[in-house]
Amino acid sequence: MYLQGLTVRAKLTALIIVSGMSFLLYGLWSWNTLSVAKVHGPYYDRIVMGKDLIADILPPPNYIIESYLMTLQLANEVEDGASQSDIKRDLARSERLKSEFYRRHQHWVDALPEGEMKHLKTVNAYAPADEFFRVFEEKFAPACLQGDAEACRTLERGELRSLYEEHRQAIDRVVGMATDQNALAEQQVASLVSRRAYLSVAAIVLLSGVMIAIGSVISRDTVNPLRASAERLQRMSQYVRSELLKDAERTSEQAMMASSAAEEVSVNTRSLATAVEQFELSIKEISQNASNAVCTASEAVDVTRETSSRISQLGSSSSEIGEVIKTISAIASQTNLLALNATIESARAGEAGKGFAVVANEVKDLAADTTRAADEIISKIEAIQNDTQKAIEAIGRASTVIEQIAESQNAIAGAVEEQSAMTGEISKSIGEVASGSSNIAQSISAVSSAARNTTSGSGNAVKTASELEEMAQELLQLVGEIAHEPIEV
Repeated sequence: MYLQGLTVRAKLTALIIVSGMSFLLYGLWSWNTLSVAKVHGPYYDRIVMGKDLIADILPPPNYIIESYLMTLQLANEVEDGASQSDIKRDLARSERLKSEFYRRHQHWVDALPEGEMKHLKTVNAYAPADEFFRVFEEKFAPACLQGDAEACRTLERGELRSLYEEHRQAIDRVVGMATDQNALAEQQVASLVSRRAYLSVAAIVLLSGVMIAIGSVISRDTVNPLRASAERLQRMSQYVRSELLKDAERTSEQAMMASSAAEEVSVNTRSLATAVEQFELSIKEISQNASNAVCTASEAVDVTRETSSRISQLGSSSSEIGEVIKTISAIASQTNLLALNATIESARAGEAGKGFAVVANEVKDLAADTTRAADEIISKIEAIQNDTQKAIEAIGRASTVIEQIAESQNAIAGAVEEQSAMTGEISKSIGEVASGSSNIAQSISAVSSAARNTTSGSGNAVKTASELEEMAQELLQLVGEIAHEPIEV
């Protein structure tokens, strides 16, 4: 936002100006409001005019002039011979006027402050009016209902008029006193409003000046400490940068010493590299022989698997032979039984040769089954012999493969001997490297010490110096000062 780019001084100045203008605008607005709403102002005059208009049009309920006019009207109606309904209607209206009079009288008894005007209104003006309504109710109203025009005219022109005149004189005095009091109150209020309006404007101007002065002091007291803090931060960042420069120089010296020792290590390293190359060649030969051995071993595994399969088949054939032998045994047993039965039958039957013939047939069938079983045995035995022969051949091939594996192993052993010699040379070179490494270790120890100082003072200090520099520049910008250029290292 735009305000974020302003300095603290500019923001405080803007705040003071806006607050002062707000006070002045509020004062002008208050002055205008008082001018509009003051006594004899436009709103006040409009309200007074409306009340005057109502007072000029409507009859006052606490003034018996309308009730007196009703007596004149009723006296004329009785004299003119008006109907009873018209007379009762007018009497009812007179009764309503009396009720409104007493209601408003009680209101002013409660509202008016104690004094001469209240006494005139609630006592001097009220007593003849109260007597007027008593005479009207006790004498005039019955005369009107009886149609006694003479009595009505006499009361209207005599006693009632006298009471009305007495009431009107007291009312006129009350009106005069109220008018004088209102005029005096208007003058006092107008004078008070005028004085307070001027005082309000003067107070607003004074407050605006005081606020501007206080704001200036606050602005000064806020900006000056910030400026001092920014300058201290700049000095601290300069000191940190200087310390970093010293550590960097010490580190450079130690690094040069480490470089000399590194040259010696380089010579020994080259010798070690030559030996490593020879070692690498031997490793390649070993790798080739090992590859051949792996191939040979793979072939041996395949042959072994084949031999295992053949032998498995031989076992299966042997199992089948066992089953066939069981069958032959069962057949032989059955044949013996049948032969026994045939012997018995032939001895017993004599001519009854049918039974013997049946037994003879069964013996014949069993003999045929025995023959077939024997043939199957012969066939299975031949198969076993073939499988056995194949197994023997496979085993022979496995022997050949094993011999090849042995030859490969011999080659690997020779290569290993060569690697042993190379290892001796490598050991010698490594010893020379170790001797050079001792010097390197000493130099590196010093470099490490300086590096630790540089790291602790460099990593943290550079970060701190940068943060301090940024904070100093931000503070100087906030307080409205031109930030110093950062020191180049």
